[in-house]
Amino acid sequence: MKHGLVIFLFLSAFSINAQKGLFIEAGFVDAFNSRTIIVDGEPIANYQSYGYRAGAFYNYPIEKFDIRLGAGVKQLYFSGRHELLNFKGNTTKFTASLTGLYSWNEVLKTGIGLGMENNRDFSSYRAQTSDLFRYNAHILINYKVANSINLTLDYSRTILPYSDFYLLSNPIDQLTLGINYKLPWL
Repeated sequence: MKHGLVIFLFLSAFSINAQKGLFIEAGFVDAFNSRTIIVDGEPIANYQSYGYRAGAFYNYPIEKFDIRLGAGVKQLYFSGRHELLNFKGNTTKFTASLTGLYSWNEVLKTGIGLGMENNRDFSSYRAQTSDLFRYNAHILINYKVANSINLTLDYSRTILPYSDFYLLSNPIDQLTLGINYKLPWL
């Protein structure tokens, strides 16, 4: 019996350690457009966009898979040049996501997901338009560094709408380097 317990503990050290519960996350966002943005027939030059993201998600493990349902907020700062005019600004987006991840081993998970966020700032919302929300596809890499702490790399690309007007403040492609922490009491 004693040997069986030792073998069980030894083998369980190499098993997948999926965590069920609520996590908080934060990250730095580098945003860019992989195509030229045209406004009034002229391209935007010297474009830069970066920002921050924070949120929470619930993680539910099923064998080697994790399902994550999350919500958060993203703040982006952008600047560029159009003809002789320099511009800059910022925007706030509220996000929701559903992600599925596969556990390769105890520390590495990769996955794909879908996200949704407000396309227009809330100060300019109009009820009768079809472009109120934006939909994104995500590729996520999650690396466990400690029992409740993970590093994440998330690549997000816009699926639709694809209007150049919105891509000035919220670019097509976004790469986020972040960290998440499992809340111990949930």
